[in-house]
Amino acid sequence: MKSTHHFRRRFAAAATLTALVFTGLPLTAFAMTDAPPAQPDATQSSSQASPSAPSEIAPSSTPSSSSTPTSSTPPSSSAEATAPPSATPTGEPSSTPSQNPDPAEATPTPSSPATGTASAAAVQQPEFADGMAQPVYQGKDLITEELWIPTPVDTDGDGQNERLRATVYRPKDTQNGLKVPTVIRMSPYNAGANNTLVHDMKRELWDPSKPIPKPTFGTVPSSGWFNTGARRNYPFYTDRGFAFVSIDSIGTNGSTGCTQMLNAKEAESTKAAVDWVTGRISGLDLQGNSVTTDWSSGKVGMWGISYLGSQAILASTTGVAGLDAIVPMSPLSNFYDYYRVGGAVVEPTGYNGEDLDNYVKLVSTNRPNEQSCQATSQEFLDQQDRATGQYSDFWNERNFFANIGKVTTPTLISAGLKDWNVRNDQTTKWFLALKERGVPTKLLLHQQDHVDPATVAGSEWTNMLNKWFTRYLFNVQNGVENAPDLRIQREDGSWQNEPSWPAVGSAPAAFRPLSGGNGSGGLVLADAPKPGIESLSDDGSITSGTLASTPNSQNRLLYATAPAKSAVRLSGFANANLALSFSRPAANISLQILDRAPDGTATVVTRGWADPQNRNSLTSSETVVPGTEYQIDIPFISTDYVFKAGNQLEIMLFASDAESNVLPPAGTVLSANLGRSQFSLPLVGGTVAGKAAFGDGNTEVTPPVTKPDPEKVTDPRIVDSGQPGENTEAGAETVVNPAASNLQRLPDTGTPSGIWALLGLAAVAVLGGGFAVLGSSLRRRNG
Repeated sequence: MKSTHHFRRRFAAAATLTALVFTGLPLTAFAMTDAPPAQPDATQSSSQASPSAPSEIAPSSTPSSSSTPTSSTPPSSSAEATAPPSATPTGEPSSTPSQNPDPAEATPTPSSPATGTASAAAVQQPEFADGMAQPVYQGKDLITEELWIPTPVDTDGDGQNERLRATVYRPKDTQNGLKVPTVIRMSPYNAGANNTLVHDMKRELWDPSKPIPKPTFGTVPSSGWFNTGARRNYPFYTDRGFAFVSIDSIGTNGSTGCTQMLNAKEAESTKAAVDWVTGRISGLDLQGNSVTTDWSSGKVGMWGISYLGSQAILASTTGVAGLDAIVPMSPLSNFYDYYRVGGAVVEPTGYNGEDLDNYVKLVSTNRPNEQSCQATSQEFLDQQDRATGQYSDFWNERNFFANIGKVTTPTLISAGLKDWNVRNDQTTKWFLALKERGVPTKLLLHQQDHVDPATVAGSEWTNMLNKWFTRYLFNVQNGVENAPDLRIQREDGSWQNEPSWPAVGSAPAAFRPLSGGNGSGGLVLADAPKPGIESLSDDGSITSGTLASTPNSQNRLLYATAPAKSAVRLSGFANANLALSFSRPAANISLQILDRAPDGTATVVTRGWADPQNRNSLTSSETVVPGTEYQIDIPFISTDYVFKAGNQLEIMLFASDAESNVLPPAGTVLSANLGRSQFSLPLVGGTVAGKAAFGDGNTEVTPPVTKPDPEKVTDPRIVDSGQPGENTEAGAETVVNPAASNLQRLPDTGTPSGIWALLGLAAVAVLGGGFAVLGSSLRRRNG
């Protein structure tokens, strides 16, 4: 079944506020009962939180008229600039009232610029209560400015540096001397998105013994995109005394140039936005006059979901001064891991056939530049390498871990445990890497997919968000930095605080499969391996949900524990170390950890994928000799999940994932040597907890398994939610992608190397002051 929520990444295109009603007194995020009382730098107030809260999910069909783009061409161009409805005829700042508490229903109307000068006593100062900025500017006039922000980069080769189109919303009192901090939202979706052609997922996999095929653009129509609006204000911020700056990402909507997909040039554009707000560079109004920021306190934050949140992290990797806090939600930290996993093409759920070449076309919405940016799309097509799936300099430039040493910006980050669009590793690896480097960082994990946590957690999230920006942008000493590192939503919807992630006490427990996998083999905590060889036949036309629901299948291997005697929690990075052979020189490998309820319903807990050609390295491919057994290490996407008493933990091995992989013709046979295969699962309490829940696997009894009714199995898109083998096969041919030839050393991606030893010491490491992040998934394959 196709995902019913597959388009949510695109919702970031023009999201507006969701009206969220706070209940009575503001809730204290992270339950900071031991935190010191707030010590603001300004007068405090006991006013309650605003009934509106920021959300990047609910788009509005009625954007603020003051944020409508006036031109996609800067003043120096020959194109004529047209003023937006809310701008004054001269392009000077206009004064508009703040939106009402339900912004989805409200359209601000322009008013005449204010005249006269207010006395200092009349200037409204920000107010704070419970460590949070209060909505004392709600209903008050705003000053709105349309402008260009210059950047130091030329992305379309016309010899002119690009300019970012921006709209500023700030309290009217800033014209009377009030200095305010700023929150930036930069988006490539402010003009919606273009229809594109995507790649055909049904094709042969590449055989390393043959030349790498010449890449071609996609020919399959996409499911269609929508236009959801333009730059706009988010009153949650302006009501509380922040300025809000809405910016079109480089090469999109009103900004000039060609989109760069999170590389160094795009990083420079994000830095330019901060440089303008902090007064290091001047902007230009629509007539080419200088626009400065004498109203700015010099403290800047960035906020957004998905690509928008990724740009916030990207800005932090430049080390730009004045970027004092960011709040990315479900962001990327490594673009390679968005479209590839373990060397295999693994598409984000709902976007089969998409890659960077057509993503560029998707967001190239600066109409005058669409044709000139075709060269960028061709460049991406040539370098992204869908055939081999190899990591290269092209992808390395879009790996934020390469510049993590520059990051000092306090980061509040969130992710959905059921997000198969931007998979959870993108967040957890970044969080761990920041913690290891001492950057102030907090993590929120919720039980939904690719959504703004405001729609899931309400004030649980918005109070955290408010406190984060209040602490680091207003410098109110509210103690948020001393809060527990993790706020996590459990499967029943309840919330709990934890001192770290993965959970304290999480340690690897080694599970071994028992024969019977075409039906349901055992999965036990045994001290010794159990011999046996079992096989499956690839058929990418069968979804994983169907495979999991079928009592017997030749297209997958399924292994299940006994029903749990007590609840047990999996927290961290699971791993499979499998001895596999293949009937063809190219194959997909897919894995899922499932939670099987007594009624037969299966829930996907996490997934893993790999390309056996990249079993030793992501920068080079090695031939797969049919019939030869290879020891292959396959990480699962990190997760946190509690198995209830009475449920079974299952692991399913299959070949092509119909929802994510390139799908070759059916018939490739994968054979697993059970005696040389095991699964290392990070259980809280480790092996002891595993045996308490599932029993001692040294008995030879295969556990009972409740066979599912296919009608009761929950489709994974709806429910969503060892030791590395050293391969030195004689005669194996290695094929290196030319695009990777200049890659000298792969950067730290934040994936723990030797994760099982690390998790085994988790309790000691956490209590001792931190969870060290060692090595990387890429270096794991390169020794």
